[in-house]
Amino acid sequence: MIDRRQDVPMLESDNRPCVGDIPGISYRPMSKVLITIPDELLEHIDRAARARKTTRSRFIQEAARHELGWPEAAVLDAAVALARDALASAGPFESADLIRRDREARDAGRP
Repeated sequence: MIDRRQDVPMLESDNRPCVGDIPGISYRPMSKVLITIPDELLEHIDRAARARKTTRSRFIQEAARHELGWPEAAVLDAAVALARDALASAGPFESADLIRRDREARDAGRP
């Protein structure tokens, strides 16, 4: 269902707008909020957003994520790539067998 007033996809379950990074693939609910920001701070935010070629909303979202200690998408992508590289030479395996082997080794050390 599309809200034609905003051209924002809507979630059928609760009729709230949702926004995705890739249209049709990654939709998540979004809330609109009204906040009070001093004019001077808003001017700085807008200048910084323009310099980064992003929106005010995206800039404030990223600032909030940073302040909350959330990792940036690039950091997560790098971690996933590093993990894939580390596991590339592992070949196929059955995780249950590995867990069983570790438990048996651990239990063998008990009296």
